Amino acid sequence: MNKEDLILEEMIVCFPVFGERIKEKIYKYYFNYLFGVVKSYIDDKEIAKEVVNDGFLKAFNRIEKFVFKGERKDFGKTFRAWLVKIAVHTAIDRLRVKEVPLIFGDLNENLISLSIDIQDRLHVKDMSMLFDYLPDNQRTVFKMHEIEGYSHEEISKALKIPAGSSRVYLSKARQRIRILYTRKFL
Repeated sequence: MNKEDLILEEMIVCFPVFGERIKEKIYKYYFNYLFGVVKSYIDDKEIAKEVVNDGFLKAFNRIEKFVFKGERKDFGKTFRAWLVKIAVHTAIDRLRVKEVPLIFGDLNENLISLSIDIQDRLHVKDMSMLFDYLPDNQRTVFKMHEIEGYSHEEISKALKIPAGSSRVYLSKARQRIRILYTRKFL
């Protein structure tokens, strides 16, 4: 058995009454994964760490709400997806509190420092770097809509913005990504 299997086996046996020891194992095992997810929403590493920690607190306080109705082998995937959902919602809450203003700014200042090596195709890493040049509000809406599949209505409820604003942010994000991509790769 690998490390994940051992942790998951202990989780299944202890579920839903997790002791401090199993919580610590879960925290150590999933922290980096959740940090990567949250970092795609929040640039600042320290704030991203805080958000991950807040997400773990929420998860551990709501552990009794976690429902698993599948085969034993799928427990880990389901639990990780549940943790990711909590982490993403916590990140969105943090962005909402931050009240990011509408920023369209000039692309030229960002293009000077943008340096991406491309060979045959655009890699996920390169695309992620392009996202870094989007304002927080545009990046969040773009990822929620295009990557996670949320509708504009769902985004507007989650971020507490009008659905029309969600559409505008998405349009501006696409436009900026297109311009950055064209200038660097074509």
